[in-house]
Amino acid sequence: MSRGVAEMQSIAVQRVQKPAPLMVEDQARADWYGLLAALWQAPAPESLLRDLRNAPVDPGTELGLAFGGLVEACRQFDADSIRQEFDTVFLGVGRPEVFLQASFYLTGFLHERPLADLREILAQAGLARSEAQSFTEDHMGVLCEVMRLLVQDGGEQQSNLEFQQQVFGSYIGPSFEALCDALERSESAQFYKALAPVARAFFAIERQAFDFV
Repeated sequence: MSRGVAEMQSIAVQRVQKPAPLMVEDQARADWYGLLAALWQAPAPESLLRDLRNAPVDPGTELGLAFGGLVEACRQFDADSIRQEFDTVFLGVGRPEVFLQASFYLTGFLHERPLADLREILAQAGLARSEAQSFTEDHMGVLCEVMRLLVQDGGEQQSNLEFQQQVFGSYIGPSFEALCDALERSESAQFYKALAPVARAFFAIERQAFDFV
């Protein structure tokens, strides 16, 4: 994935501490988390779609193949149609068609104990929700932004890895498959159907890696 695709703006969380230098592997992980965070927090702007349309694709891996499907979806849809789909699928009137909050997949409800626990975890990691962000901390886009910031803080540090493992193992890992299933079943999702295989493949790699931490 090119740096142009990975360098996206997000207001999910604000950093309390300055990041440390990154290893190449951790930069790649941060890039994937940044991409998922951007696409789940807001409709993709035309600038991001343009970068994705021109991004190189490696079909030799499951993640690369899934990313190729997302690139193709970016070529089929424009920013206006994606904005309408985002509103229909994730916002809606009343109950959204697809929930992006991990707490919903963990408990069947919103604003439950997992959210309160997550806020405590983030405070320990030196992270806090930005005042400009309307989503709760258990929103999948926000969780991906949290992971991006944790990775960028220096993923090789043991204390940092423990925070990453806690956030992923307690929130992303137990909920991403149900979320991806919901996206793939959605009658309104077209562009975001292509995001589900990317998320599924990347998170599967992350889960396997954390099993060895």
